[in-house]
Amino acid sequence: MRIPVLSVDDDLHVHSLLEKVLADSAYSLRSARDPAEALKMAEQEAFTVVLVDLHFAGDGNTGFALLDRLRAFEPAPELIVLSSSSRFEDVRGAMRAGAGDYLAKGFGRGELLHALDRAVERRRWRRIEGAVRKTTKQNTDGKLVGRSAPMQALRSKIAKFAPADAPVLIMGETGTGKELVASLLHAQGRDPAAAFVPVNCAALPASTIDSFFFGHEKGAFTGAERARPGVFEEAEGGTLFLDEVNSLPLELQGRLLRVLQEKKIRRLGGNREFPVDFRLVCATNQSLEELVRKGQFREDLFFRISVLALEVPALRERISDLDELVAAMLPERQLSEGVQRLFRLHSWPGNVRELRNLLQAMDVLSQGSLNLDLEHLPESGLRSFSANEKEELSPMGDDLPGFVNEQESREREFLARAYRGAHGNVSRMARVLGVDRSHLHQKLVKLGVHQPKPPA
Repeated sequence: MRIPVLSVDDDLHVHSLLEKVLADSAYSLRSARDPAEALKMAEQEAFTVVLVDLHFAGDGNTGFALLDRLRAFEPAPELIVLSSSSRFEDVRGAMRAGAGDYLAKGFGRGELLHALDRAVERRRWRRIEGAVRKTTKQNTDGKLVGRSAPMQALRSKIAKFAPADAPVLIMGETGTGKELVASLLHAQGRDPAAAFVPVNCAALPASTIDSFFFGHEKGAFTGAERARPGVFEEAEGGTLFLDEVNSLPLELQGRLLRVLQEKKIRRLGGNREFPVDFRLVCATNQSLEELVRKGQFREDLFFRISVLALEVPALRERISDLDELVAAMLPERQLSEGVQRLFRLHSWPGNVRELRNLLQAMDVLSQGSLNLDLEHLPESGLRSFSANEKEELSPMGDDLPGFVNEQESREREFLARAYRGAHGNVSRMARVLGVDRSHLHQKLVKLGVHQPKPPA
């Protein structure tokens, strides 16, 4: 069965183009000329994804209103904006209205198909997480779980660092909970009622990054119809959390350093400076010292943001916390002996986030069973285990190797399509998928999708 998609645009050429692009794909397309027609169709048929233009003749805000209306549907479709506008206000407004992706018109076939595939994956996980929330209590929000020595040391550092105003650098692998640590530093800090502003530096569009941080005045650039504060101002009196600070462009690193030194900012198009007062907390999943040696991160900024530093331990370094983590995430479930052995052998490259996602999927697949067994492992979980770890899956019989190979083939096909959509740019592909670049590069090479350049 093909996946139903609705396109909402008053340009017939767009509908014709989308029909050609999706003709031989996994998606079936229906079209609406205006928001009123789209809402009527959406009430009669459940669409998995809706492609929305932002501006319609006669009303420049109709597209935003349509996003709000569609987001209220139950179940809500995944929303992707297809627009000829690249204005900062439009991009930010669309994301705030619930759009999961934003494609500028002129996109390629691969780019659209990749955006649709990602939307379907987002919807799948949203449904899993929704089901889990109905049947389990998520006890790990807002607190650190685990009594191992590394976690005790982490709590001690948080308690010492929180009252200080000095910048803090949080180091740790992807999925270890660096944003949770940052929020705890804020909550235990000088003014927990003030703003906590998290920013994922790896996901910022290059074309709007200056306006995003510094804000802009009315008329500062084409489409700047009103003045907007940036995140430096939004974090006034509170905490600005820069996640994946290692992804900041060098040019912006210099401007960030100046803000930290002078405690003032100037909006784009402005002629006066604003004083700013915030506590800076940064996080990185890469060694900033190594990036400094490579010339990819400013040494003076590194010293400025790492006055206080702490490291969040990887899950494999505190495997003794596994039982407590499982009990906190799924308090009404028990792991079979086989699953427990497998979990203790696993290296957990995705850390606590990987564990949470795996348990959520197993809980749904178990259909309410008290015990979670090997048969409840999802396909994505099976792919993550090493060959040695899969020996623990012997109860599944001889069909396992063929099953795993089939999943690997699907994964290769998906990544190959995303790779083509990114025109072979692994960094861009990693940003789009929201994954660590180094891990993605290794996976692409392993699956034969990407051929690394030979050394000069």
